[in-house]
Amino acid sequence: MIKSNMIKAACAIALIAIIFNIVAILTPNWSENKVASSGLWKACAKTIPICGEYDYMADIKDRKVKIFATAAFAIIGLLCSLVGFAFSVMIVLENKSDYNSYKIVWGTLFAAGFCLILSILIWYVAVAESPGFSWFLELIAGVLHIISAGLHYYAYKNNY
Repeated sequence: MIKSNMIKAACAIALIAIIFNIVAILTPNWSENKVASSGLWKACAKTIPICGEYDYMADIKDRKVKIFATAAFAIIGLLCSLVGFAFSVMIVLENKSDYNSYKIVWGTLFAAGFCLILSILIWYVAVAESPGFSWFLELIAGVLHIISAGLHYYAYKNNY
């Protein structure tokens, strides 16, 4: 019963992390200053309700490769987390302790956390402005994925 509860908690933590990751990817608030906010896909002015894609913004073209690298790692992290979450749900529903299933969960959730943390580090180096709420959501999602992977590992190793 304890194993089941621990795995369910790890599953819930992974789901929360996935939601945070999706919100972070979709919102243009990775960094903010007094006049604008920018995200993975576009930048928005605060004084005038207008947003533009990075292709049309001359001042940001030199940082475009780093921003797209950030987006790539965020999306890779999301895909890893979806695979890990699917296998975690399978473990809960089938109530099985197969080592290979757990190994897939540990690997994918840890990889998701690593990719998300790497994405926020690339963004911080590329943009070097004050982080916005989307950046913090991505950071929290990365940490939650690592916690979820750790809970799965602990539950399996201790036969809970």
